Amino acid sequence: MKLWPTRATATVTIALLVAGVAVLLLRHRGSKELKYQSHPIEHWFAQLPATVVSTRSVSRAESTTVLGQQYGNTGGVSQCFVALDSFGTNAIPYYLWKLQNSDSFLEQKAVRLAVQSGVRTVPFRNAVIERGQAVTALIHVKELAPDTLQTLSHLSTNAQPDIAVAAKYVLAQREALPHLLR
Repeated sequence: MKLWPTRATATVTIALLVAGVAVLLLRHRGSKELKYQSHPIEHWFAQLPATVVSTRSVSRAESTTVLGQQYGNTGGVSQCFVALDSFGTNAIPYYLWKLQNSDSFLEQKAVRLAVQSGVRTVPFRNAVIERGQAVTALIHVKELAPDTLQTLSHLSTNAQPDIAVAAKYVLAQREALPHLLR
């Protein structure tokens, strides 16, 4: 009977721990303690449906689970949109941060090792899906200030295609909104 883990298991465990700590440290720099019904913005953001935009397609996921992390809400999303409305434009820096965020090299490596080792849960969120949630939030916000529109315009030329196409999609949807509401 072996008491020590295999080298691969030890490597995956260490990588997941380091990545988890790094993500926790980075997660707390994103918001200014916006709360609705005693829950922080992160709680409500996690319940948003994701409008995942790629260079080839657009898809909307009301709810999905990836490597143990829940995205969206299976019980309906109306309450998270009420929370977004209460945050108003104060939450825009958080949404823009999520739109621009990418999984770090360490997170990508840890996920790859975890999947190869059969691990089914990781301690951090998927930036691609959260970018989709940010797209949903930025489309939902009632009014965007000119500087936010300028930031989105700048992001639409980002070197990372996923970020650029997501920003372009938000701008296109925002442009279409007034025409749809007539």
